[in-house]
Amino acid sequence: ELKAAFKPYNLLLTAAVAAEKSTVETAYEIDKIANHHTALYEHPQEDQYQITLNQNWSINYWIKQGMSKEKISMGSATYGRIFKLLNNSDRGNRLLSSGPGEPEKYTKEYGFIAYYEICEKLNNGQWISKYDDIQKSMYAYDEDTWISYDNIQTISIR
Repeated sequence: ELKAAFKPYNLLLTAAVAAEKSTVETAYEIDKIANHHTALYEHPQEDQYQITLNQNWSINYWIKQGMSKEKISMGSATYGRIFKLLNNSDRGNRLLSSGPGEPEKYTKEYGFIAYYEICEKLNNGQWISKYDDIQKSMYAYDEDTWISYDNIQTISIR
């Protein structure tokens, strides 16, 4: 009904869906929604569960379950996920965390940071930003915090 109501206005009906396999399997009936209209790749060190937590896997899983390629529209997040580092001396990617990062100035939510907050911290030199060439994704860190996020470069690749 909603799709029909949108049609005269050339509007698309889209859905932001989960990427994680267990959620996809339990939360969606793909065969019933296929008539309606999220790291990019896995890392070689990931286990069987972790290799399902990337956009490439997720999109291909939806296709294998019957979703038409033409009806998939991949969105880009304008936020990051922030974690508190377990070991302050570690730097780089694939680090151990002790849990979600502290709430930030504006978003005020554990483990979540808005893109404008990321930009603010990068621009004032609080964080060091790096590109992960394997997973085609950005991350940044300071003394005890690590975040993953997208920027113009990674969104263009997607």
